[in-house]
Amino acid sequence: MTCYASQLNQVFATLLKNAVVAIESAGTIYIKTTRKNGHMHIEIADTGRGMAPAQLNKIFDFGFSAGGTRIKMRSGLSVAYNIVQKHQGSIRAESEEGKGTTFFIELPVL
Repeated sequence: MTCYASQLNQVFATLLKNAVVAIESAGTIYIKTTRKNGHMHIEIADTGRGMAPAQLNKIFDFGFSAGGTRIKMRSGLSVAYNIVQKHQGSIRAESEEGKGTTFFIELPVL
C-alpha cells in the first residue's frame, strides 16, 4: 500500500482546524501518537464546545454542518474519512457537549 503524505496532512489539517473553531475563547488542543501492533494511533483532542450525540453520528456524512453553531464541517470530515479508509485505516470520534471532542485515527505501518 502506498502512503500519500499530502492526503494524510489534509486529514490532520482538517481535524486541527475544526478543533480551533470549536474553542471559543481559550482552550487546549492535544495531539498524541503511539505505535502498537503494526499500527500508528493518533489522537487529536480539544477542550472546545463538543457535540451532541445526534450530531456525532453524522459528522462523517458529506455536507454535514452543525447548524446554528460556528462549527462548519461540510465536506472536510467526509473527505478525511475517505482518505483514512483509502490508507486502510479507521477514524472515529468521541465528544461531550461543553467538554470537547477527540478524534481517534488508526493507520497501518508497513
